[in-house]
Amino acid sequence: MTLLAYEQIEAIYEKALRQGLQTHREVLLGGLDVQFVAMLPQNAVPGAQLLLDLTRLNDEEERILGGVVPLYRWLRNAALLSGPETNRGRFFADMAERVARLAATGSAGGGEGPSGGDDDYLPERIIFRDDMLPIRFLARALETARAIGRLVVPQIESGTPRCSPSSGEPLKGYATAWLIGQRHAVTNLHAVRARGQYDTPPSELDLQGQAALAVIEFDYDEEGATQSAVRVARLVCSDGELDYAVLELAEPNDRLPLIVRSEAVTFTEGEPFAVNIIQHPAALPKFIALRNNLVAAVRGRDLAYYADTDGGSSGAPVCDDLWRVVALHREASRRFGRLNFQGKDTAWVNVGTPIAAIVADIKTKDPTLWASIGARMD
Repeated sequence: MTLLAYEQIEAIYEKALRQGLQTHREVLLGGLDVQFVAMLPQNAVPGAQLLLDLTRLNDEEERILGGVVPLYRWLRNAALLSGPETNRGRFFADMAERVARLAATGSAGGGEGPSGGDDDYLPERIIFRDDMLPIRFLARALETARAIGRLVVPQIESGTPRCSPSSGEPLKGYATAWLIGQRHAVTNLHAVRARGQYDTPPSELDLQGQAALAVIEFDYDEEGATQSAVRVARLVCSDGELDYAVLELAEPNDRLPLIVRSEAVTFTEGEPFAVNIIQHPAALPKFIALRNNLVAAVRGRDLAYYADTDGGSSGAPVCDDLWRVVALHREASRRFGRLNFQGKDTAWVNVGTPIAAIVADIKTKDPTLWASIGARMD
């Protein structure tokens, strides 16, 4: 008997060939008993060897001490080689999960468990879906964080700084901004306006004055951390509907700008898409949201997600698992209706503007500016 239908083995074989996995046989068979591997049929042609291996591993009776299912292990290795955060990697990961289910519930058990006879025992298992990421995910997060800072905007009214009626201290707005180029940063337009929900927006002249006095504080990663404050020179492009603002810095920055994802995010129910947000919530040191971080919906110029944010998070980059910017965070909303997340109903989701819409708007309004930004696109 076999675990998968031959048509499924053919699909795995063709996918592996397209990705050149036939040249990585030693890696694909990693974690399997060396004696078992030595007994596999041999062929000098890598493509033929690949098909021979898959056919033999698909034999339901092939088991190794310890309960390892050879085809499951091969597919897990293929997923890791292909990049588990990519569509290619997910194909192999999904097939591995299917094999694990068949091995655990089929006529042949998945090995004996600790009690000595539990046919539903496997020494390793993906629970629901594969949430593992390569360790470089963390390194890339730290690299990304360097290009994100706390935006501080002084409030100006009729050319004069606004002050608190009680303390007399100058009023300031706080948000998040990030580098899209060596000399340009992106945030929300409402963050540059720096007004409360019910305040009168600043005039165009005051808006430009606030932008020219704003600073972006990089490296504010914890209380007491030494910050690198970079002055903003001016507001060079914006849009109220998309709620974005491009700020030109007073001088070039040597930090590596964030990568902008070229491909728009598509969302299909039942196919989770994770996003990660590095931000300055409540004007605090840098925080990262990467737990309850799945996309909830994509509707027109809105990308909705469950990732947590707070006041001060406005303007933060919403990134995929490759740390490419997919949206600009701007608000929380209830207009998406009642949603269910992890068994609980919610009327609230956080919302960002897809970065593709912002890029298209900048290119339309000022193609020369877009060229001068020199954004890193992927």
